[in-house]
Amino acid sequence: MPDWLTSVGLAVAVSGLASALFSFVSSWLRWRRSLRVKIGEVEVDLSARDVNASIERLEAAAGEIKQHPRVFLSYAGADREFAKRLVADLERQGIRVWFPDREIAVGDSLPKRIGDAMNSSQWVAVILSPDALNSKWLQTELKLALREESRRDRPLILPVLHRGEGPPAALSDRVYADFRENYAIGLESLLRAIRR
Repeated sequence: MPDWLTSVGLAVAVSGLASALFSFVSSWLRWRRSLRVKIGEVEVDLSARDVNASIERLEAAAGEIKQHPRVFLSYAGADREFAKRLVADLERQGIRVWFPDREIAVGDSLPKRIGDAMNSSQWVAVILSPDALNSKWLQTELKLALREESRRDRPLILPVLHRGEGPPAALSDRVYADFRENYAIGLESLLRAIRR
């Protein structure tokens, strides 16, 4: 069979699948009348009655996330002052930061709050230092982030090298934002990664 004929056959098959999927979603929406979709931490209601308004709501939610991405910040207690400075600088740039010091209240379930926050964030910034490598909670958060990264099938973790020699073995193949010698350069590289 000629290559062009194979390509045409593949295009028809893909087009048919896309058409069938669109038809299924349209039918499902007509039956359900509405659908709630969560994009990051924003929930959007889609309506079969007003497709154009639904598309506008989706575009607005995606635009909001692009303008103001959400970052989950993981750090060891010994790095709290550096973390506070980083949060302030990121928020001045329009980045929304999930910072445990202000997000977790007495009585909250730590694993649930952390899991929910990580799921609704576009990035997980992990502040690395010798203390971080010995922090039980940071190691737990790093494992959760690696699992979430695998589920999303895209880079999620942004290593932030604050003090020490380098990242842990689990992140040794990653490019990191290096704050050790020049805070401004480290911040600029982190902002570039968040906005990509």
